[in-house]
Amino acid sequence: MTGTPFIFQVHTLLGVALFALWPFQPPRPRVRRAARLSRRPYVVYRSRGGAR
Repeated sequence: MTGTPFIFQVHTLLGVALFALWPFQPPRPRVRRAARLSRRPYVVYRSRGGAR
């Protein structure tokens, strides 16, 4: 990493910190997001009785 630009070093450090801190975040936002995604309506591409 000595020959890489400074912005890349910062980017890499922030990425590692994100993965290191993820387990210590409160679980409520993660659970809420998963519950919201499971209640999304289905995407209907075509009707069942439509013309063929």
